Amino acid sequence: MNLSKSEKLLAAKRKLREFQLSKMQNNQDGSIKQKYTLDLLSSQCQNAETNKLNLEVISNVLTMETSKDNSQEFQKNDVVMNSMVTSENIINYNELNCSMENTNSMKDTQENNVISKLEEKLNLNEFPKIQKEHLLEMASAVENVLTNEFEHIETSLDFDLMNHNQFLNSYLEEQKKIVNELHIKLNNAHSRISELETKLKEKEIEFQIQLEQEINPLKDQVQIHTQTTGILIAEKTELTSALCQAQQNEAEEISKKLKNSQIRILELEKEILFIKNNNEELNKNFHQLQNKYDSLNEQFFQLKKEKEDLDLEGSELKQKLNLKKTELIAIQQELQEKTALLSLSELRIQQMKGMSITEEEKHTAILLEQELVQTKESLKIVNNEKDEINKQYQNYVKQLDTQQTKLLEKIKIQKKL
Repeated sequence: MNLSKSEKLLAAKRKLREFQLSKMQNNQDGSIKQKYTLDLLSSQCQNAETNKLNLEVISNVLTMETSKDNSQEFQKNDVVMNSMVTSENIINYNELNCSMENTNSMKDTQENNVISKLEEKLNLNEFPKIQKEHLLEMASAVENVLTNEFEHIETSLDFDLMNHNQFLNSYLEEQKKIVNELHIKLNNAHSRISELETKLKEKEIEFQIQLEQEINPLKDQVQIHTQTTGILIAEKTELTSALCQAQQNEAEEISKKLKNSQIRILELEKEILFIKNNNEELNKNFHQLQNKYDSLNEQFFQLKKEKEDLDLEGSELKQKLNLKKTELIAIQQELQEKTALLSLSELRIQQMKGMSITEEEKHTAILLEQELVQTKESLKIVNNEKDEINKQYQNYVKQLDTQQTKLLEKIKIQKKL
């Protein structure tokens, strides 16, 4: 059965009270019995002190060995728990010393009173030998009873200490398992974040390559159209100049009588040719615009599909990032709990500093302070990593927004054309 400190202290106090009452009753039998029991109590107190010191030394050695083998985080938990064990043992030891000092003072006063009364009332020289032997037998019987009671008290205290140490060892193992699981989760989260970042970079590169592949053929088509229009204009100018020269030669050869009519006919023909050419050019431009419009519609639908795909991917990534945020919040809560435990350990260390401290306890206090500094540094590193992840997420969201705005502007420009 694992008992708490208060229950153990109450049981020890009850046993001491019972022992004091029995001692008060037995003190009436004679001063010889009291002296013998006081010697037993002093020897038992010394044995208890030596046992407690041995337990503290063993616990400190075990904590130092485990701290060398395990990692820094396991060292922190082990030293904290061992310090709690040593502090509890010291408190129990101080309480037992106080109670034993009180009992010793009560016993001394009772011894003096009983001895004075017995010296006044009795003289052992006046009793016969039979009465002296009877008194000695009674004293030996009382001594045997008292020794049995002290042995029972010692065994019960040792059993309680063993149970308490077993409970603390099991609690230490559970805390180690929890810390291992937390480290595994953190490593998995870091690996997952790195994978997502690589995927995002690959997708951005693919998107840029696709845009370049789609824009380059359009540029080539525009250049080809400009070249064809320039060639057509040059041919048109050459043809018009040749026609003018031919008409002028023919007009000079025809008689002057028909000049007025021919001039009129030529003017009409020029107007008809101009109108026809304009109509042909308009028809050509109309067909070209229709073709461009069809191609732009196809591109528009393709861009819409790509935008929808990007929106879906962005929503999926946002959901994943939200999940990671929740995981980070849970980790922060656990870190806050650990910081609370660290603050409690700091208070324990400050309390230990205020008390009378041995050289070993000073050494353990220095180690605990060093480990507290290391834990604070690790907490700062975790917070910095969290801030970096948030910045990366914000940058990625901004990039997606800029890409969407650019695509929308391109689509609007193409619609206007």
